[in-house]
Amino acid sequence: MIRTNLGRIVFFILLWALQVLVFRHMTLGWGGTTYVQIFIYPLFVLSLPIRMRPEFVMLIGLALGLCIDLAYMSPGVHAGALVALSFFRRYLLNFVEPRSGYATNDYPVLSDQGMGFIATYLAMGLTLHCFWFYMLDMFSFEAFFELWVKTIFSAGFSCLILLIIQFLFFYRR
Repeated sequence: MIRTNLGRIVFFILLWALQVLVFRHMTLGWGGTTYVQIFIYPLFVLSLPIRMRPEFVMLIGLALGLCIDLAYMSPGVHAGALVALSFFRRYLLNFVEPRSGYATNDYPVLSDQGMGFIATYLAMGLTLHCFWFYMLDMFSFEAFFELWVKTIFSAGFSCLILLIIQFLFFYRR
């Protein structure tokens, strides 16, 4: 689905719409504090071609983050977190690279890489994204424990949702 430019545009719009219209309202919390937010939009950056230049990945991350920030009326926290994820994406890909290496036209998706790769890659990427998001949102290390609780819970729930999306869109039988 995402191997053509038209497919990427449709995927971009689909993830944006799902995030803004559905997952924005799916939060869990207690005691007046939200501890779980589900983020699906990082999947767009995480599923771009492996050999794509990092500068383009960061520009795409900025564009998607700003679109999400406009819908959420937030002051750039989504854009900042997504640009950080875009920057560290190449290091994540190097860390989880198979011994045989990547093929020239590989994508970091379930159909190309397998379940173990995808689960590890998504978990690391979403943890990084959630940490950066909550750090920018809180803008303080005073509540360091709360920062990590929100990061772990949000990344865990988001990872489960993104694995389901991977099975729906990127799994070849």
